Amino acid sequence: MSSNKAPGIDQIPIRVIKDCLTSILPTLTSIVNSSLATSTFPTVWKIAEITPIPKDGDHEQAINNRPISLLPVLSKVCERAAYNQLSSYLLEKERLTQHQSGNKKWHSTETSVIQTTDAMLKAIDKRSLLLQSFWT
Repeated sequence: MSSNKAPGIDQIPIRVIKDCLTSILPTLTSIVNSSLATSTFPTVWKIAEITPIPKDGDHEQAINNRPISLLPVLSKVCERAAYNQLSSYLLEKERLTQHQSGNKKWHSTETSVIQTTDAMLKAIDKRSLLLQSFWT
């Protein structure tokens, strides 16, 4: 996890967690494993600090600010552990379609657009898709 991420409402920076990881790892592992085993998420990790990020225009108006939620670092650790376990299971058991792009390593909306464009161009080349019928 990148050390430059903003801390959440608990104000514990990632650097502090990393520096004392050897001391807190057994307890943290127990909390995360318990959370996953019981399908519950610690309530204190759900509390976020909301920070406005200014967009263009008058920053005094709410519509010109984009809110971001700063969650505690430990909630992000738990989320990452759950994500890693679930995604490795889905990949190992081949439960994701090859067309799935979200939340897959080396896949993004960009790769999805490239695959879709490639499929359309191949269909046009084979005369099974006419460009004019696609856009109408």
